Amino acid sequence: MLLPKDITSVLEEHYEVPNILEGQVLINTHTFAARVGDHKEYVVRRTTDPLRTKAYCLEKEITDKLRGKFITPTIFSTKEGKPVFTKGKHCYTLMSFLEGTQRPFAAYSDKKLSPLIDYYLNLNFEIESLSFSELVSKDRSLKKRLNLALEKLKNSLGASINDIWIKKTLEIVKKCLNNLDFNYLKNSPSGITHGDFNEDNVLFYNKEIKILDFLDLVTRPHVEDLAWLSQRMIPSSSKNNLSRTDLLINKYIERNLLKDVSSNFIYQIILANAAASYPSHRELAIKFGGKYIQRQQKIEIFLQDLSEEVKI
Repeated sequence: MLLPKDITSVLEEHYEVPNILEGQVLINTHTFAARVGDHKEYVVRRTTDPLRTKAYCLEKEITDKLRGKFITPTIFSTKEGKPVFTKGKHCYTLMSFLEGTQRPFAAYSDKKLSPLIDYYLNLNFEIESLSFSELVSKDRSLKKRLNLALEKLKNSLGASINDIWIKKTLEIVKKCLNNLDFNYLKNSPSGITHGDFNEDNVLFYNKEIKILDFLDLVTRPHVEDLAWLSQRMIPSSSKNNLSRTDLLINKYIERNLLKDVSSNFIYQIILANAAASYPSHRELAIKFGGKYIQRQQKIEIFLQDLSEEVKI
């Protein structure tokens, strides 16, 4: 396919990328792959979101500092020496195309998953050690996410009165909002994390791991980061099996990231995070079906297992 004219113009005039042969939409109408005459491939992105524009600039700063320790895309400067090109409301950024394959985290055995968790924690440690000109974050607090989930679940309940999972999750959300110590959570050990470490942003090539997308860096409590990551690593069939959650917890404890945080509170936060995320999984399943239905079902099993183990 041909790239949109504005993309082609930006590449040729401001990044000096000539002889564009073809383009391809990678993820959505904001992210494209471009193949040029010398058979090199690039990824070009555009946005009209001011926060995304700031994140594009920060991403170049991060990848430049991480290079040599982690395999990341190269973010190219314009011929004017700027990290992005802006024209009107649009912002564009150009980066190298990384070869590799994506593998569902859920398909890993605990043994094979362990090095990937180490990689993630090493990445966060390195990011934490860097200094940035500015940190962009849109991450909502867990309390806000639970309140949003509460409203969505109430609205869904009116339309789906027989949906047992809406009722179960609604009960969990209410308990979390009433009983969790959010001040304690806010003051627990925290740090800067990648923010979007999932199977879409991790590539495997031979024995190498490559990491993409540094647009969602966020400062949050480590226990909340653990809870977020736990959902992305739920095994495909995990009923009554919380060994993966225990593996994650032990990895964070080994790094001294959960200092003075009780095991029961850790599980409470994991349960609360899963409950807060459930409405979004459900909406995607209803809208798109397929793999999103499987994700919804996995979250339901995860919630069931956790709610039987954790008392709030």
